[in-house]
Amino acid sequence: MRLRVGSGYATAEDMIDSVSSSSSQSPLPPVSSTDAIINYRRLHDEIIRIQNGDADLQSLVETAEKLIDVFAPTPQSVYTHRDCSASVRLDAVMNSMLVYAEECGSEGGKRYVAAAIVACSSSHQEKVPEIVALSALGITWLTHLLFIFKTSHRTISQKTPKPAKSTGKKLMARDGYQCALTGYEDVSRPIREKPPAVFLKATHILRRGVGEFCTDPESEFVDSAATTFDILVDFTCLSPAALQNSFSELHDASNGILLESNARLAFDGYHWCLQKTQAENVYSVKVFDNVGHVRRPPDNVTFRDKTDDFDRGANTSRKGIRSIPLPNPSYIAIHASIAGILHMSAAGSFFDELLHKYRDRNDNCPPVQCWPQLEEIMQTRLLRNALSEAFQGDNMC
Repeated sequence: MRLRVGSGYATAEDMIDSVSSSSSQSPLPPVSSTDAIINYRRLHDEIIRIQNGDADLQSLVETAEKLIDVFAPTPQSVYTHRDCSASVRLDAVMNSMLVYAEECGSEGGKRYVAAAIVACSSSHQEKVPEIVALSALGITWLTHLLFIFKTSHRTISQKTPKPAKSTGKKLMARDGYQCALTGYEDVSRPIREKPPAVFLKATHILRRGVGEFCTDPESEFVDSAATTFDILVDFTCLSPAALQNSFSELHDASNGILLESNARLAFDGYHWCLQKTQAENVYSVKVFDNVGHVRRPPDNVTFRDKTDDFDRGANTSRKGIRSIPLPNPSYIAIHASIAGILHMSAAGSFFDELLHKYRDRNDNCPPVQCWPQLEEIMQTRLLRNALSEAFQGDNMC
């Protein structure tokens, strides 16, 4: 098999031999997140060339998997954060990206992931060892794709942002006052049929913070935001305009479902997700961790607008509510894809451990929207601790 790489052709075996040779050389220094982004940008044109090349998807995926196998035994395949013992395997991140990319980006998303991995085998043209390029790619996906989904719901107030009251009302009406997972009915349901009645929560499918990108050209975070947006465009296989439009509607009812409190916390934590089926607006339930599931549906979850299922006179507050959009399949697919990657790669546990280290006195996680913001908080804390230790040392003299 031959794949186009750079200005010529190389066999998959040549690529793998090149990466193997790189891994057997003298120990390489760890890659920082900043260096990882720089390397990713250097390879971006090459990634696009391979994406648009004539290699079939299966060949690309097979070559990518072989490169990951060569990368896995190397020290560079393990990313350990410098400020704590939390670590994650980058080869696991890559493998899980290959597995779950189709969930939200179809074949185009999987082709991007495979092309990015294969592009690392030609990084020597940029005088970057292939192993370093693979490590940089894994770190970039870890810090500039997966991280924003784990931290985006942690706002300045440190609370999960709730949908607006008007949106919550619409979700109650649309979903028939029932939890999408458990089927439990809300206490406000006009006609209660299945005890017990519970307090349901309007829940975002994608946290609104996911779609908030820094656009200030003077900001130190603008390059990070641009990188994340570019990755999402490739991963979801949406055009920049379509992705931007989708993110502009994250406040809408199409980005919401009703859930019982335990189910909601587990959904926010990516412990379970909804996966599309062949039928429109019908989803199966995929459970990754057995937490937060008071009860599971006996069958698939089906969404339809139930606004007119009740006597309008029994609930006049619903008057005038019509044509409420159903959950957006793209939002559900993105959530499912990220949930699968976080679970399969153990990146979710890595982020939980890391964010826990930086909780404040009130046990709240830092209010960050991107990885560079978290690193800024880390640097500030390290400096404060160093000054405190120095001050204590002076007092002991």
